[in-house]
Amino acid sequence: MDHNADLITLNRGAAIFKAGEAATQVYILRSGLVSLCITRGDKMIELMKVSPGQMLGAEVLHDHSAMTWDYDAIASNDVELVPIDVKAARSWIECSPPLLKLFISALVAKNFEVARETLSLHVRQKDPMPCSPSRVTRLFAVLYHAAAYTGAEKNGAKVVVWSAFRKYCQRSFLESPVRLEQAVFILARLGIARLEMIPCETDPDGPEELGFVHFLDLEKVRRFYELNQKICSGKGSETINEAADPLYVAIAAEIEKWNVAGKVEMPSHASADKSRKAG
Repeated sequence: MDHNADLITLNRGAAIFKAGEAATQVYILRSGLVSLCITRGDKMIELMKVSPGQMLGAEVLHDHSAMTWDYDAIASNDVELVPIDVKAARSWIECSPPLLKLFISALVAKNFEVARETLSLHVRQKDPMPCSPSRVTRLFAVLYHAAAYTGAEKNGAKVVVWSAFRKYCQRSFLESPVRLEQAVFILARLGIARLEMIPCETDPDGPEELGFVHFLDLEKVRRFYELNQKICSGKGSETINEAADPLYVAIAAEIEKWNVAGKVEMPSHASADKSRKAG
């Protein structure tokens, strides 16, 4: 760990802080990406990623009773952070003129309220599965409706800019960006979507990152979540036959693998283009 004018640099995989440690500092991320994770059993579940310009741990500036971290913050690649002492930051905010204090509070709320809510929901639920059965219908319904509304038509597919799409789903539906990404990986593995990679903005020399998602058959996403909703509700004797639907079986099997492994690996370009198509 190198310090230079209050700047901390960490290599990929390094822990900035871990669950249970004292929350004595918050951090402004200058460059790189940071994964926020929780451990459930023997699985590490990624909740979301923090991008440059955002703050790690802003919730402790609002909740003065927060003494320890509820999650881990792990460097996804090489990162630069500016540490800020929590007590000093709280003092600065409290001592600010009323208008400035209101302005600071509004800025923090705008940038971190959704992230804080996403984290607190996961921490409170203590759910050992990254995508429990109760979340499946909603997750794929969000994917369908958000893509149908925001996607651009291109060669018969609905194409979304991933970074903007992820933020839209998070802010509008409070859906976890990581869970969205993992669901998209499943669709890509089954040939229902195609991933388009672009150079990493924060690390040009690093691996490519997801830039665009081409939903090749968005109606299959709608069909799956409607089937799942009907099957989970147990309405009608026809649900037995619907549970054997090839599309339903294929996606449900991938979700089960996700819950067992804790994550879905990003398909390679070849597997994303050549994978079998469900249904």
